[in-house]
Amino acid sequence: MKIRKVLSTIGLISVLSLSILPTVSNAENVDAFKNASTTGETTLTEKDFQKVKSNLLDMGIDSVTVDNLIVKLENGGVIDSDIMSPEQAIDTNEVVEGGLTTTTYIYPDGSQSQLTVEDNSIVKDNSKITLFSITDGSCTSGSGYVTCKNRKIAYTGATYGFSFIANYETASGAYDQITSADKWNIWTAGGTYANPKLRIVQAKENANGKAEARLSGTITLANSAGAISRSLSLLVGKDAATDKWNAFY
Repeated sequence: MKIRKVLSTIGLISVLSLSILPTVSNAENVDAFKNASTTGETTLTEKDFQKVKSNLLDMGIDSVTVDNLIVKLENGGVIDSDIMSPEQAIDTNEVVEGGLTTTTYIYPDGSQSQLTVEDNSIVKDNSKITLFSITDGSCTSGSGYVTCKNRKIAYTGATYGFSFIANYETASGAYDQITSADKWNIWTAGGTYANPKLRIVQAKENANGKAEARLSGTITLANSAGAISRSLSLLVGKDAATDKWNAFY
């Protein structure tokens, strides 16, 4: 396992190319904790509190800080990780283990959020391509290219999270592309979400920018803390796949 401090989002190295038309499936969402309807109800239930606490502990936050964050919610407050962008984090850690890369953003009140990528990446060593096999995906390689399927990208905050699955291709000496994006999921604890949208913003890399798939949504936070727009992006270009959490729709 490799752990390192970073101040930017993750990049996963790859190489590839092919000509497959991009597709975006009908949205599939499974709300794991609370039925996030658009009724405007933003009350945290006991089940919500349990899930928030479990999320925070799973991120590696110590129990004292977790208890303080739960009290903050119980008193009608908002956890920093739910309203601040990664750029406002006071510290950032990246953990790489096999094909799983997790970036953790740490905020002033001790809360954290995580950006996770499960990928079958490739590295090039003296012209020899080696594949790293992991769960939820597979890669096939050829002469100067790799096609990766079922790559999962996910962002987990204290009271909400986004994820989707994408297929992409890169090619040495050619433009990279995203061929599909589907199976999106947005969940909330105590809040609601609206306007979910998964689309391929740009299917193929060009001279002006990378290929991008983006899942967007509007989150109404618990404790009547208001609504925010957020999005999760997959960027593919320059023989690399990069994920990014955005403070915009």
